[in-house]
Amino acid sequence: MIYTVEQAKEITCCGPENCGIESESGTRHCEGNSCGAWRWVYEDVDRAPLDARPRRQKSSNGYCGLAGKPDQ
Repeated sequence: MIYTVEQAKEITCCGPENCGIESESGTRHCEGNSCGAWRWVYEDVDRAPLDARPRRQKSSNGYCGLAGKPDQ
């Protein structure tokens, strides 16, 4: 699923048990764009062939690379 950075920080981290930010309840939450697995979504060009892609514009949304690329 695609999230804003702030939305991502509210979900449970899907990485190894030492990843994420631990909450008071002991749940580990996503670090969003502070995590090495965070992947930004680029507007309207991710589906184009690599050699045909224009200069990419980063949006303010992304997803966890450990969870796989979501369907758009």
